[in-house]
Amino acid sequence: MKPDKIVRELKRIWGHMTGLFQAQRMGISASNHIRITENKRSLRIDVDGRVRLRHLEIDLCKGCNLRCKQCTHLSPYRSGYIPATRLAEWFTHWSRKIIPEEVYLLGGEPLLHPELDRVILDSKQIWNRSSLRIVSNGILFSKVSDKVLDAIRTTRIQVILSRHCTDKEGKTTFRNGLKRLDAAGIPYTVRNSYRHWFRQHRENDDGRPIPFDSDAEKAWKICRSKYCVSLAGNRLYKCSILAAVREGVHEGVLDNAWKTILSYQPIEPNASADEILEHLRCDAVAECRICPETVELVTPKQISFELLKRKVA
Repeated sequence: MKPDKIVRELKRIWGHMTGLFQAQRMGISASNHIRITENKRSLRIDVDGRVRLRHLEIDLCKGCNLRCKQCTHLSPYRSGYIPATRLAEWFTHWSRKIIPEEVYLLGGEPLLHPELDRVILDSKQIWNRSSLRIVSNGILFSKVSDKVLDAIRTTRIQVILSRHCTDKEGKTTFRNGLKRLDAAGIPYTVRNSYRHWFRQHRENDDGRPIPFDSDAEKAWKICRSKYCVSLAGNRLYKCSILAAVREGVHEGVLDNAWKTILSYQPIEPNASADEILEHLRCDAVAECRICPETVELVTPKQISFELLKRKVA
C-alpha cells in the first residue's frame, strides 16, 4: 500500500475511533453511532437519478396498544391508521424518487392496522430493491390473523420485536406472541428497548408533553434519529421525531407549545433529487431545539388513560 493511502486509512480509523469515544460520552451506543454514520454516508444520487438512502420508516398506525411515557413517536396521544390504498400511492410515488436500502414499517403499533397483510404485500412489490422490516412491541402477535403471518412468510419481511413491558402480564403476553411466531416458522429479533429509554420531552403540570428549548446544535449531536428519514402525510422528513410532532400538531393532539415545529418544512412530493439530497444531508435545523441537549435515561412507565382524556390547550 502506498504511503499516502496508509495515511488516509489511519486518519479514517482515528476519526472513527474518536467518533465512537465521543458518542459513548454522550450516552450513544456504539451500534447507534455506526448506524448514524452509515445512514449519512449512504446518501447520494444514483445513476438513474433517484436518491439512495440507508433508512426509511413509515408509521402505518399513529396510535399504539401501549401508552409509554417519552415515546419518540408520541403515539400515546395519537390514533388512527393510514389506509392501505393511500400507503400504496405514497410508496409508488416516492419509489420513483428514492431508493432506501432498508424500509421500516412501524408506528405506533403496526399490528393494529386492519389491512396489514395487504400493506406488507404492497410494500414488497413496490420497494422491491429494499430490505423490509416490521417493528412491533410484540404484544399483539399472539392474536394476529393468519393472513398477516402468511404475508410475513411470503415476503420474508424481517420481524423486529421491541420489548417495552417489564410487568408480569406484559411478559406473559409477549412470550405468547413469540410462541405464535415460532409455531408459524417465522424468525424474529428481540430488542430489549426498556433498557435504553431516554427522556424525549418535558411535561407540564398536568403531565402532558411539552418540548424542550434546547441549543439546536447540542440536541443534534446526541440525536439518535439522525438520518432516520420518515415518510408521513406523503412528505419526507429528515427524522421521525419531526414527523411525529408536526403531524401531531396538525391533528390537534399536541398543545400550542409545540407549534414552533410548524416552521419546519418537510420535502414535498414534487421535490427534485438535488433538493431531496440537500435537505437530508443538512445537520441541525432550528426545530431541533424541541429535543433534549443532554442524554437522560428514564424508567419506562405507562401513561394512564385519564391523562390522555385531558384536553389540549
